Amino acid sequence: MKFELKPTTMRAGVIGGVVGATMSLVNLIPLLGCLLAPVSVCVGLLVPIATGAFSVKWARQAGSPAGNLAQDAVDGGLAGIIAGLIAGIASLLIGVLRAAFQIGVESGDATRGAVALGIGLLIGLVVTMVGITVFGAVFGAVGGAGYAMYKQNQSGASLMPPMSTPPSTMPPSGPMGMAQSTPPPPPPMTPPSGPMDTPPSNPPSSGPVA
Repeated sequence: MKFELKPTTMRAGVIGGVVGATMSLVNLIPLLGCLLAPVSVCVGLLVPIATGAFSVKWARQAGSPAGNLAQDAVDGGLAGIIAGLIAGIASLLIGVLRAAFQIGVESGDATRGAVALGIGLLIGLVVTMVGITVFGAVFGAVGGAGYAMYKQNQSGASLMPPMSTPPSTMPPSGPMGMAQSTPPPPPPMTPPSGPMDTPPSNPPSSGPVA
C-alpha cells in the first residue's frame, strides 16, 4: 500500500474540487442559493465519494492492477482530500471577500474591521482545512473501495460457469400437452393346437359297372 499521488488521482481530485467550488459560488446567489440548498448538501456528500470512485476507475483504465482493496481505498481518499482542499479554499476565499465587502460598507473603522477579519480568517482556515481533509479522506476512501468491490463482484459473476439443468425424466408430451405413454408390446404368436389341415385327396377311380 503506497501513499502516492498518481495522475489519475490528481485528475479526479481536481475535477471534484471544481465541482465543489462551483456549488459554493451558486450558494452565494441569494434566491438561487436558498432554492438549491438541499441539492448543495447532497452534492457535498456525493462529490468526494464520486471522486474516489473515478480515481480508481481511471487508474484501472491506465493499467493499475486490480485486487488490492486497501490501495484503492488510499487512492480514493487522496483524491477526496484534493477535491476537498480545492473546494474548501475556494469557499474560504469567497467568504473572505464577502466579509471584507460588508466590513468596508458597514463599518467606519477599517482597522478594527481588518483585525476582526484576520482573526476570523485564521480560525476559519484551520477549522475548514482540518474538517475538509478528514471528510474528503473518509468519503473518498469509501468511494474508491466501493467501486473496487463492485468491479470484483461483477468480474466474479461473469467468470462463473452457467448452471446446467438436469435432464427431464418426464415422458414426451402429446399434441394436446398430455403425457404420451408408449403402447404395450403385441402378444406372442402361438401355433394352433389342432391337427394340421391336409389337402383333400382324389378318391380312387372305380371300374366300369357291369
